[in-house]
Amino acid sequence: MSGASDGGLPAVALPAIGAATMRSIDRLAVDEFGILVPQMMEVAAARLADVASHELDGLAGARLVILAGPGNNGATGIVAARHLVTRGASVHVILARPVNQLAPISRDRLATLIAMSVRCCVAVWDMSGEELDQILRDSDLIVDALLGLGASGPAQDGVADLIRRTGAAGRRVLSLDVPSGTDPDTGEPHDVAIHASATMAVGLPKAGLLTDAGLARAGRIYVADNGLPAELYRLAGLSVDRPFRDGPLIRLDCPG
Repeated sequence: MSGASDGGLPAVALPAIGAATMRSIDRLAVDEFGILVPQMMEVAAARLADVASHELDGLAGARLVILAGPGNNGATGIVAARHLVTRGASVHVILARPVNQLAPISRDRLATLIAMSVRCCVAVWDMSGEELDQILRDSDLIVDALLGLGASGPAQDGVADLIRRTGAAGRRVLSLDVPSGTDPDTGEPHDVAIHASATMAVGLPKAGLLTDAGLARAGRIYVADNGLPAELYRLAGLSVDRPFRDGPLIRLDCPG
């Protein structure tokens, strides 16, 4: 794993981008290069499983809980569950919202997990708060796929409750893109926010991760190749010189 185990790439070597720029890159991927959201999601999910394996020194027999929000961030977490199970992990997917409130892509991917007999349930609706807290405490790693770059303002309802319960569980947390509840542009936490052990940013690091506030909550920062060509980044006005030539994951060396 490039840069993951024995020193990484200096954070200044990659451009840090805001949420609006990342959304523009995603649109260019679809409109100009024909790279569809499910394709990007599949790549990100596989990389998330790679980081989980690195953080745990292997996945065989590991107990993971995936916290899945209602949007594309949660859908990527649901897809990652499939990769984790096929690598030998025991996975419990906790949905922040009822299934009918999930994005269609999440519902489709959830059907795959059900066919695989992966444990999936809705927080609090399908279990008591005490049972949920015990599941979190018994995990080796909690994957935070609650809120993505499209979220703005404080977490609401079941998402906020899961963030609080995760903090109380005191287990290691791996966040996808940014710790949920953290502003991706400034790194400042909203009302409640995840305190991660590690964060995997997709494509490029998000600007908020590299601020003092962001670094305090992100833990170890990995950047994952999302398979987008350098030509796409140039169209977005960014200079990205194939940083993943040595492998699909980079661990950043951050100040402090």
